[in-house]
Amino acid sequence: MSDELVKTHIRKWLAANVKAQEAFAAEIAKLEAAGHRMIYGGQRGAFSDGNEWPWTVSDWRTDEVLDTGKATVKEFEARLSELDPGNKWLFVDDVKQDFGIARVAPTPGLPQALADVLIDWLEGDADAQDFAAWLGEPVDVIDEQMRDPDAKCLNG
Repeated sequence: MSDELVKTHIRKWLAANVKAQEAFAAEIAKLEAAGHRMIYGGQRGAFSDGNEWPWTVSDWRTDEVLDTGKATVKEFEARLSELDPGNKWLFVDDVKQDFGIARVAPTPGLPQALADVLIDWLEGDADAQDFAAWLGEPVDVIDEQMRDPDAKCLNG
């Protein structure tokens, strides 16, 4: 097995991740054009004895904290309804679930177990500096290709 098989598989994943980034950005643009506000947050701590937990809800574009509190699940849902009576707020994680993981076809000659480990590494602990020079690409290009589809680089 050659380095080229590993490089090919990594490049396939990087290209697939860029497509996932683009598809996610297009979906967000479509939803925002329809009047939706993208938010993130929710539970920010452990449940208490009264089944309450601390929570925060923020605007995904601006990071503005929209509200924070401590409540049960029912109380949290009721508070969200008060804050968003038009039901236009969407959690970015709910949108992201269809775009967050880049899928790639097997690379002929590369054992599937190794391919799986490479993908886990790329999606987890890998740093662009770890392999950019080895691929013959600038670190900033690889870093951008590795970004999670909902990364703030897509905002704006």
